[in-house]
Amino acid sequence: MSDHIAWSHVKTLWLSDTLSAPADPVTFRLCAIMKDGAANRLLMTDTNATLLRQAAHRFSAEKDVPFDDWTRPKPPGTSPSEFFTDHLRDSMADDDEPRLPRGGVADACFLAGDDAETFRATLRGIVFAAVGEMVKEGHDPHDAKECADFCAVNEQDRFRALCDANGRDRSVKL
Repeated sequence: MSDHIAWSHVKTLWLSDTLSAPADPVTFRLCAIMKDGAANRLLMTDTNATLLRQAAHRFSAEKDVPFDDWTRPKPPGTSPSEFFTDHLRDSMADDDEPRLPRGGVADACFLAGDDAETFRATLRGIVFAAVGEMVKEGHDPHDAKECADFCAVNEQDRFRALCDANGRDRSVKL
């Protein structure tokens, strides 16, 4: 697989989760992100993030390409509430620029050792506050709630992926 890639054109290796049904195991993917913005090249997929991390580190060392592991939690640069509100604001913008959040609510709760129930309760409160903030800024309440619900689903998927990738039982509070 890796023999068919022009490694001099690779910007970075990227490990992330893929979308899956909540009852299914999380599948992870290792991709090569190309410098020219061309389609990313899928290198491998597996339900074991550790195996993919090992492969990524090997490729990174052999090919002198950086590795970005999105299956590890990122400390938030702001509070989870501010982060979510900013993410919601960005998501409601009229441009098509994709924004991939890092260090959000899921990461903060994961780093705090929260179980899934505590995470969901935290997220509900943050979503409620963020929607209120968007309405104060003049956004349509229905649009703000719909967008917030979408962002919340992304956070839930991220929390599940962080737990699965890092060997944590989601039902156990640390």
